Amino acid sequence: MSTPFLDHLVILLPHSALISPPSWLRSAFHLYPGGQHADNRTANTLVLLPDGTYLELIAFLPHVAPEDRASHPWGREPDGHLVDYALSLAAGPDSTATPEARFAPIRERIAAGGSAPLRYPEPRTGGRTQKDGTEIRWATSFPEAAVPSVPFTRGELPFWCLDRTDRRLRVPYHGPENVRHPSGARGVGALAVSVSSQEALEVYARIQGVEGRSGGDGWTVWDLAAPEGPPSALRVRVRDGTATGGGKEKIKLTILTERGTEAKRIGGEIAEGVELWIDLEPET
Repeated sequence: MSTPFLDHLVILLPHSALISPPSWLRSAFHLYPGGQHADNRTANTLVLLPDGTYLELIAFLPHVAPEDRASHPWGREPDGHLVDYALSLAAGPDSTATPEARFAPIRERIAAGGSAPLRYPEPRTGGRTQKDGTEIRWATSFPEAAVPSVPFTRGELPFWCLDRTDRRLRVPYHGPENVRHPSGARGVGALAVSVSSQEALEVYARIQGVEGRSGGDGWTVWDLAAPEGPPSALRVRVRDGTATGGGKEKIKLTILTERGTEAKRIGGEIAEGVELWIDLEPET
């Protein structure tokens, strides 16, 4: 079985913070230039990490009308928090074992013969062309509710970003200058996700192919692989009540930093009335 790995995490910012990042963000991370997406609604900047994962800092462009934003997968989420995250799969040893081919049995396992209340549809094509003409192609699959009565909001379950071209074109983390951060960031240390239902929690076991272990205080824990280096801790639990929309505490991120650095929370105001916070924890 192919092991899913953490691909990237999506942090939604106001456009003003994307084009002029606050000093605390610039002093902690090297910001890698991104660009404008093909749908002409969003633009991004990346924080590439040595473990091969990355943070996508994304913002809606100023011209996007409220109703157009609302139709976007993250358009109803408030600015200033981690709104979603993506898993991926490596290609196999032969040309037929593409990431999408390896995703098919995971989709089937999650669907549970069509009886599951949550599912992943067939991946949809995405891509962009670099300035030098290089084409980068991928496919994405976002979770959806098959049963309307099951509470579910974006970010409670990962989406999938499956490469059709070399992942290193999309995520150029092999260049040392791209992953050298003032904070000493090494990778993702932990991801804590609060979900609306037991059904959503059960999807995680089907994604990983194994039952999670108890983490205390209602958390179920899995080891979440990275493209390189040690896995991070994925903690999931069912929160009290049902989902009512974007909540700032739905996903919490801890970045692993170099040994000898200080454990701390960094962040602050990124626009008027909008704050973003990230935990840093040194390697042991």
